[in-house]
Amino acid sequence: MRRDSALTDELMPFVAWLATQPIPEDTRRSHREVTEAFLLWSRADHGTARGRRRRYEQQLSEGCPARLPAVQDGLDRWEQHRVLVARTAPSGER
Repeated sequence: MRRDSALTDELMPFVAWLATQPIPEDTRRSHREVTEAFLLWSRADHGTARGRRRRYEQQLSEGCPARLPAVQDGLDRWEQHRVLVARTAPSGER
């Protein structure tokens, strides 16, 4: 899959952070794939950012419910990373 540079720029810090986490490589790969799919889906979502994850999970639960636990785990890691970045960013970048 060919990624655009904006998506790559957004994913790179997350992928680097995942590499520091004590989880199996296949789980890291799954988390990256889940996050990438969510970010791509988000581009076409017309709702508010506030409910975006909930809408994404709802759509998956209707179309592919067996995949939902892996998606939730991956998006939990993505959120954990985003919180960490926000807490450690210089005050002018928050």
